[in-house]
Amino acid sequence: MANVLRISSVRERTGLGRSTVYLLISEGTFPPPLKLTLRSSGWLSSWVDLWLEILMAKRDGTIDSWVTDNKLELEPWALNLINRKGDGE
Repeated sequence: MANVLRISSVRERTGLGRSTVYLLISEGTFPPPLKLTLRSSGWLSSWVDLWLEILMAKRDGTIDSWVTDNKLELEPWALNLINRKGDGE
């Protein structure tokens, strides 16, 4: 069963502010929220964890081997993040 995080938990887990989370979503480099009800949204914790994992691999210069090792069908936001320049490279 997937864990769903609300924005406060996403902010706590990533260290990002609310506006930065939404900016990254609009740039296509952060997982979009899931619409839970008419007035609430949340993020899959596994997607937020994946986002952090990709940033760490980029920082460490191991993103190429990370992509090869994981051989996943990545979501568009994850591919955008992997291909974006300037994240600790």
